[in-house]
Amino acid sequence: MKKVHIKGEKSEGIETLTNKDAAMFPVFAGATLLGLYLLIKFFGKDSVNYFVLGYIALGSTTGIKALV
Repeated sequence: MKKVHIKGEKSEGIETLTNKDAAMFPVFAGATLLGLYLLIKFFGKDSVNYFVLGYIALGSTTGIKALV
């Protein structure tokens, strides 16, 4: 369950998104896409595809392990 922020109460433990965080989101997204483009350009589509599939498999395995 999520905490609800009510005006006047202390906001301990509540995560917020600042204007700086919102401004940096497109920068990180662009850097990620540029990195993927460069990886595909230099290593080829198949190599990057294997890497991404391995990354997803590792994350799925970790998620299933935590669920069980």
